Amino acid sequence: MPVPILSLPKNNEVDVEKLAAIFDRTSQCYKFLFFRSILNRSISSNHILLVDVLADMIEVAWWPVIHYRLTIGTGFSDHKMRLLLESKHDNLDERLQKIDVQNFAAGLAAEQLTDQIKTGVIRWVRARLLRPWITAAEVPETKIDRYVANLTSAEAEQRNLPYFFRDNRTIEVRDPWVKYFVSNLPIIAAWADLAWLSWMQARNPNIVVTLDKLGPPPERIGLQKQTAFLKIALNAEAHPRCIFTGNTLDPKHIALDHFLPRSFVSHDRIWNLAPIAPTINSSKGARLPRPESISRLAAFHSQAIDIAERNHIADWKKYREEYSCDLRIEPEALTNPTKLAEAYQGTVGPMLAIAKRMGFPPDWP
Repeated sequence: MPVPILSLPKNNEVDVEKLAAIFDRTSQCYKFLFFRSILNRSISSNHILLVDVLADMIEVAWWPVIHYRLTIGTGFSDHKMRLLLESKHDNLDERLQKIDVQNFAAGLAAEQLTDQIKTGVIRWVRARLLRPWITAAEVPETKIDRYVANLTSAEAEQRNLPYFFRDNRTIEVRDPWVKYFVSNLPIIAAWADLAWLSWMQARNPNIVVTLDKLGPPPERIGLQKQTAFLKIALNAEAHPRCIFTGNTLDPKHIALDHFLPRSFVSHDRIWNLAPIAPTINSSKGARLPRPESISRLAAFHSQAIDIAERNHIADWKKYREEYSCDLRIEPEALTNPTKLAEAYQGTVGPMLAIAKRMGFPPDWP
C-alpha cells in the first residue's frame, strides 16, 4: 500500500523516499504497530527495549481487536495478534480505561516476549520494516532476519538505516533519524495513522472505520438528558419492565443501555438506548441482545415518541431528527407503531447481524 512521498517532509540526512515505502506490500498489521512504537519511543531515547515495543503493539491492537471487534489481518480467527490478546483477555466492559489496557499490555509483553520473538507477532517485522533499505537482490528473503540481527553500527550507518539491534532485545535508533522524527513528529505520526486507517478500512469493508475505532474511545458525555427523556415513558407505565429480562424497573434507579454496543455504533443516539437496571447494565457490557428484543425496543420507543409528540417534551425536536434520520423513517410516521417497528427491524436487525459476524457475543441474556 504505497504512501505518497509528498506526505512526508524532505530531509538531506535521511532517505525519506525509502521511509515512505515501509508499508508497501503489507499483509499483516505488525509493520504499522512496530513503526509507531519506534517513532513514539525514539523521542525520549534512541535505545528502545523490545519488550516495550511489544507492549506498545499490544496496547494499540487491543482497541480495534477486543473493544471494536475489527478484523486486523488477512484472517480473523487465526491471526497471531488476535490470538495473543484473546489468550489472556476477553473483557466486555466497555468502560475499561486506557490505563487498564496499558497495564495489561505491559504484563503480557513481559510474559510473552521470548515466545513472540521466536514465533509470534515480532518474529518477522523487525527485519521486514527495513526492506526498502535492503533489497532482495542483496539479501534474499530466507536470510534477511539473520542479516538484520547481525548488523553492526557501521553497517547501519553505511546504509543509513533508521535502526539496528544492539542485541536480541534492544533497538538503537540512529541519531539522524531521531532528529528527523523529533522535528517532524506530528506529520510523520499523522502519515502513519492514515496509512494504518486505510489498511484497516480495506479489511473491514462492511463498516466505516475511523481513527476513533483504532484507539481509546473519547471520554463519554453524560446521558442525563436522554435519561430524563426516556423516564417519561417509564413513568407512564404502571409496572414498567426491562425489555431484555422482563423484570420490573424502578424509574428512580435505572441506567441507559446501548442496545447495539457503543463500541460497535460509537454514539449515544436516542433510538439505540433502553432503560435497564444498573446491575443488568454492568453484566451486559458489549454483548448483543437476542433479535426478538428488537420488537420490544421499538415498542418502548413508540410509547416515548407518542408522549413526547403529544406533550411537546423538551429536546423532542432534536430526538425526532435522530429517530427519523437514523431509522430512515419519515417524521410523520414516527407515531405509527407499525411503521416504527418496521423501521427498527430494517435498521437494527442487519446491524445486529453485522456485529455478530464481527465477533460481538450474541444472544444475551
